[in-house]
Amino acid sequence: MALAPGLIDAYENADYVVFTDPELVLRIGEPSPRLDALLEAEGATAAAYITAANPRSAAKDRRGERERRRHARRAAG
Repeated sequence: MALAPGLIDAYENADYVVFTDPELVLRIGEPSPRLDALLEAEGATAAAYITAANPRSAAKDRRGERERRRHARRAAG
């Protein structure tokens, strides 16, 4: 499934927030010194950002979104 250009633009310009203290904000194509430091401290060479908020970029109702977040939290432990 190809993504519409407007959707690609939205993803590329979004802030991806990791709710830590302090927050870690990631952006596609932009280096993150904080993430680099975290990876180095953990001895890791790569990271992934996974969210259940909008699977397959399809519009979903708010109730379904809450259910997906709850499921993702349970699956993550």
